[in-house]
Amino acid sequence: MQPLMATTQLPSSLSTLLARYRTVVAARGTMFVVRVLAYLTFVTSFTALILAALGVGIVPPIDRPATLPMPAAVAIDVALVLLLGVQHTIMARASFKRAFARVLPASGERSTFVLASSVCVAAIAFGWAPIEGDVWRLEGVAAWAVFGLAGVGWALAGASTFAFDHLAFLGLREARAGASFSIPLLYRMVRHPMMLGMLIGFWATPHMTVGHVVFAAAMTTYIVIGVRYEERDLVRTFGDEYERYRATVPSLLPWPRPRG
Repeated sequence: MQPLMATTQLPSSLSTLLARYRTVVAARGTMFVVRVLAYLTFVTSFTALILAALGVGIVPPIDRPATLPMPAAVAIDVALVLLLGVQHTIMARASFKRAFARVLPASGERSTFVLASSVCVAAIAFGWAPIEGDVWRLEGVAAWAVFGLAGVGWALAGASTFAFDHLAFLGLREARAGASFSIPLLYRMVRHPMMLGMLIGFWATPHMTVGHVVFAAAMTTYIVIGVRYEERDLVRTFGDEYERYRATVPSLLPWPRPRG
């Protein structure tokens, strides 16, 4: 592969280069590889994040001995979450999708989004800088109960991906055009059951260190902000239907339920 700095060997027109790249990516075989890669990266990265939060498996746990001074660790950890938040906020917007469609096939937008998000999640799982200091440490039956609650939360997050179209949601299959508004069972409990499951998974831990508090608080902030942006887009897409849904079903916590 020639270095990018060898500009004399590139096409004279950038638009020509992008057009050729678009043709390559639009090939059915190429798009299939991209979609499979995005899906596998998502499964791998989120599994790693779950294992890091639970403190089991081969992934370095969130709650482990510190290797850096606290200010440096906090700076790294906040930067990792900000990276995910900025990526998700920008790439999930309709303006980005329109710009993407002018460069690459729109059919690859979801896979690209899933792939980029998964890389950011993997960076959090494997790059998290631990911070020592116990907030609580449970043992015995209490520890197993909280551990089970965390498992329920992660199971809820995973089940939520199947509520609509699991393969399209994760970019493995192109979403059908002209989606209609519907309310699956999980989404009658709260408007964002996946995010609720993740919040439970973040906070339910038998061993809560200062570093885990930073992790859970930063991810909670990311979710709360992300939900507001997502709902703004949903109102634009579905209008009064979503407004009525939002008036009767709570956002993240099942109780108290709004009157409607």
